[in-house]
Amino acid sequence: MKHQEIYQLLKYRRQELCSRLQSIKNDFSGGEDLDDVLYHIAHETKVELASVKSALEDIEQNQYGTCQNCGQAIDETSLLNDPFRKLCVDCANSP
Repeated sequence: MKHQEIYQLLKYRRQELCSRLQSIKNDFSGGEDLDDVLYHIAHETKVELASVKSALEDIEQNQYGTCQNCGQAIDETSLLNDPFRKLCVDCANSP
């Protein structure tokens, strides 16, 4: 899979996450138990959205798939398993 394909998938995911956040905002009812659950879901959604935005920025700046530590290319399989990966396998496994 090429980075452009990942880019399109991430843009679609960003749209889904933004839509989910809007739905969560609309669902807040003032019921404490439900609001706690919605708050947790909203937080997790925001965390994933930040990762998606970061990956999109990396692609736009031609830095996607490059290890932030050593500068080597991150293998395609690793990116397919984790499109938010910022480190190559060697750097991720080193202490």
